[in-house]
Amino acid sequence: MRFLHLIIIGLVFGGCSSDAQLPENITDGYAINVIKDLESMSKQSRLTLVRSVAIGEKIESTEMVIDTMKSKAAKLEALKSEYVAFLNIQTETLLKNMNLTVDSGGGYESRNYSNKDTTAFLQEFKIIKSRGQLQGYFWKTRQRNWLVDRDIENFYLPQKGYVTQIIENTWWKSPERINIQLEVLGPQNAR
Repeated sequence: MRFLHLIIIGLVFGGCSSDAQLPENITDGYAINVIKDLESMSKQSRLTLVRSVAIGEKIESTEMVIDTMKSKAAKLEALKSEYVAFLNIQTETLLKNMNLTVDSGGGYESRNYSNKDTTAFLQEFKIIKSRGQLQGYFWKTRQRNWLVDRDIENFYLPQKGYVTQIIENTWWKSPERINIQLEVLGPQNAR
C-alpha cells in the first residue's frame, strides 16, 4: 500500500527527484518567475529544503542541505528538480478562456482567474501581491476520468517553498488526501 502512494505522488508531479523531466523551453511567464526565484535561492548560503509528505495520518519528512553542493549550477539543478511541478505549468494559454476578477486594497492585490467549465483541467489560478511584490501563486486542477477523480491545489510561495494538496478518489480504493509541503530554510527564512 505504501508503494502505491509513492507511485501516485510520482505520477502527480511527474517526479520530484533528480531524474524528473524538466521542460526544455520554459515560455510561461509564471514558470519563468519561479526560475528567477530558484536562481536567486541558488546563490544563497545555508540553504536547506525540508519536505513533508502526509498521506492520511502518516507523515514523513526529509531534509536536503543545498549548501553541500559546490557549484551554483548544481544548486540550481537540485532546486529545479524539487520544483518540477511548478516549472511545468503552462497557464498563460489557459487563462485566456477564464473569468478574471481583481480584489485590491491597502497595498494588497489578488488576481483571480476562474473557469466556468467544471470539466476543464485548470479550474482556478490566483496571483497574490502585496505592495507590488509577489506573495504567491495558487492554482487548482481537476482530472476526471473512469479511473480517477483527482483535485490538486498548489500554492507557491517565493523564497519560502510550496504546499500541494491532492484529493484522489479511485475505483480501487477509498478516497485519499495527500499533502506535500516544502519549506525553504536559509538566511531569509530561519525557523
